[in-house]
Amino acid sequence: MAKAFDQSAFIDTFKAEAAEYLAKLTQGLLILEKNPDQPAEVKEMFRAAHSLKGVARMMGYLEIEEIAHHLENLFGKITEGQITLNASITDQALAGIDAMTSVVETSTQGKPSTVNVSPICQAIENYIVGGGSATSKPASPVSPVDMPAAESPAIAAPTPAQSKPAPQAITRDTTTTARSEETIRIPLSRVNALFNLVGELVIHKVKSSYKLTNLRQVNRQVKNSEKHLAQLVEHAHSGPDAAAEFLQLLHQHSLETEGIKRQVGELADLLSAEALHLDPVIDELQYKVKELRMLPCSVIFEGFERLVRDIAHQENKEVALVIHGETTELDKKLLEAIKPCLVHLLRNAVDHGIESPGERVTRGKPSQGTIRLRASQQGGKAIIEVADDGGGIDLLRIKEVALKKHVATEEELALMDERELMQLIFAPGFSTAPIITDISGRGVGMDVVRKEIEQLRGQVNVHSALGKGTTVTIVLPLTVAIMEVLLVEANGQRFGMPMLAIEEIVRVEATQVQTIKNRMAVTLRDQTVPIVRLGDVLGLPASSAEPEAIGIAAVPADWHVVIARVAECCIGLFVDRVLGQEEVFVKGLPAHLGALRNVGGAAILGTGKVVVIVDVQDIISSARQARTALQPATTAATGEKRKRRILVVEDSLTTREFERSVLEAQCYEVETAVDGLDALQKLAHGKFDLVVSDIEMPRMNGFEFCRSLREQPEFKNLPLVFITTLEKDEDRRRGIEVGAQAYIVKGAFDQNNLVETIERLIG
Repeated sequence: MAKAFDQSAFIDTFKAEAAEYLAKLTQGLLILEKNPDQPAEVKEMFRAAHSLKGVARMMGYLEIEEIAHHLENLFGKITEGQITLNASITDQALAGIDAMTSVVETSTQGKPSTVNVSPICQAIENYIVGGGSATSKPASPVSPVDMPAAESPAIAAPTPAQSKPAPQAITRDTTTTARSEETIRIPLSRVNALFNLVGELVIHKVKSSYKLTNLRQVNRQVKNSEKHLAQLVEHAHSGPDAAAEFLQLLHQHSLETEGIKRQVGELADLLSAEALHLDPVIDELQYKVKELRMLPCSVIFEGFERLVRDIAHQENKEVALVIHGETTELDKKLLEAIKPCLVHLLRNAVDHGIESPGERVTRGKPSQGTIRLRASQQGGKAIIEVADDGGGIDLLRIKEVALKKHVATEEELALMDERELMQLIFAPGFSTAPIITDISGRGVGMDVVRKEIEQLRGQVNVHSALGKGTTVTIVLPLTVAIMEVLLVEANGQRFGMPMLAIEEIVRVEATQVQTIKNRMAVTLRDQTVPIVRLGDVLGLPASSAEPEAIGIAAVPADWHVVIARVAECCIGLFVDRVLGQEEVFVKGLPAHLGALRNVGGAAILGTGKVVVIVDVQDIISSARQARTALQPATTAATGEKRKRRILVVEDSLTTREFERSVLEAQCYEVETAVDGLDALQKLAHGKFDLVVSDIEMPRMNGFEFCRSLREQPEFKNLPLVFITTLEKDEDRRRGIEVGAQAYIVKGAFDQNNLVETIERLIG
């Protein structure tokens, strides 16, 4: 009896191969949409669809096989000149790719797939039969904005296909599937290079074994010499009769000592030569192993052109994404971590940055906007830029929002320069958009982008010119595991500080230190930098050699100050000594310790000692909270935070109670109303921080309710969030006109989206 085929061993290979084919199909469609007259590209897509169909059939993924089969037929007709690709066909083909991607993600993770592919296959078949025009109304394409790749697409009920029957709501039993292990694809050349280096280490291992034998022999000779020395001492006390024997033993010991010295010298020379040859081998091995974790930025850049295209279509804008430096390599973990940040930046660029075609033409610009995504390496850093040629960031609007959200006072804003004002967009919940939508309002905000980048020991900066565009620059280390650190000593203990965050090291004398509002500071090149002792921020006990009190008189002339900067926040750190710079392998803290404030990890130095790597961003935050060196935050909380109250206006009992439970789980106080009139009565008798409202309601709908609200001075600035099934652009525009701050479509609704939106509006 033939042995049953175990597909679980090939799941990871299939997933990687399928991802490659799906990326080729997506990229090819986007290329052909811009320039359909590329027969070579169509043939490549035909081959990709054909290969995907074959491997899916072998693995038993019939849904993928069926869609790939229809795409193969479609590309065949395009190759034969019977069909010309257009935007409608592209949308439907991309919907098919989305469905296949969903099946790959869910099934290879051991989850059952319940995708019904008939509507997509039928729609593609309609284009094939109709010669490029749908013979019947096709299924609505599923947008990646609405359907995450890891979820099964919500597709309408099936209709019979004209080709062979498509699988109907296939459910695959994956209970016996092995758990998928995370993998990366490595070029054979890199594996061969590692193999050669390991061969070099084996040679050195053999040589080291020989030297170890010599060392043992020397050790035996030393022991014999010690024995003879003891005999010499004994004969020296035996009297004059043993003089001849004493001289003989002394001569023998002298010869043994010379032999040991010679062998030790030879062994030292051999070990020195061995180290000389071994050091570059180990350095190269370290570099090659680091390379194994390095992947080109194209791994995450591939899907961005599709993302920009779909959002631009949804926003009725013309946008081109230009990518440079996709071959730049970064650590795999860095790439995975920054992808959500880049997605948010691209969404922002399309939604807030690029103007509508008509507005651009009025301003003397081409109707099509351009977003440039660029990756490059500079020394030991990776630079990623997202730049658009849109309307730029209005500093006056930033001031208005900062005042409204109590991020800064008028006096503080008046003292800020352009660079400092731009940094306010990183404040939690800060947004200059007139209304939060499902495009840029979902997921992370700029404050979370900065937090994520800084956790990767990187930095993010924004530069903008009104009417010309905005550039967001992200600076990252090439790898999160190996880094250059500055070794310093504070209160008798050693610490490592990431070089990426260090600007310079300066000598400070007591006469240079100023006292500003009872805090220490120093002026460097016309810039006042707050300073604090590193040991104080870390809460270290003072060493016996150092004074307990910290003041200007306690600052010796030979102390060093390390100037560290994260984004626009700069701080000077007093340290006892600067020990030098070293490349270290940073290890994370054990799970049982959790996340320790001010600590970014640990490393073992060449001496074998363990050194703590400090988190500079946490150090700056701790200094501010400790109020030892930095100016107090402008929004420092005073007293206990008042619990926020939210009014939910919804005529559906089920929806109303669901929204109530979601918000109460986030510690908000919630009251409900059944329609606009009921809500106005509740508002007249109670104080609320925000309103969540449906639009289609009896007696008074959401638009009328919001308009009535804005007519009353006490509710003019009360934040209001619409949650509705109305998804047309004109409905969104009407929401802006009546004064709503956010507009969430129920079809794309998830509770995280609602919670994040509310946090952005009221915290």
